[in-house]
Amino acid sequence: MPRPSANRQALAQDDLLDYLREWRRVTAKEQGVPAFVVLHDTSLEEIAEARPASVDALLRVYGIGERKAERYGREILDALARFAKGDRASPRKAKAAGNS
Repeated sequence: MPRPSANRQALAQDDLLDYLREWRRVTAKEQGVPAFVVLHDTSLEEIAEARPASVDALLRVYGIGERKAERYGREILDALARFAKGDRASPRKAKAAGNS
């Protein structure tokens, strides 16, 4: 059985991944492109695990090169900071209710 602290860490990482996916969805919609064009899931998963604190650290994430770092780096770091301060993705139920 996993330790309780390991479960909390996994849940926090899942919450962060949901938050980053929501950021990507909004960003892609604003740009009129598919979400994967902004960032692939693999990159989001690595960001959620590593929680980079600088653009240089983002450049070490799979799928983030100079162009993506220049275009999205500050936004990603801002999203990580908002998450650290308690901001969370909208619950799926609330989103579905708002779209009907």
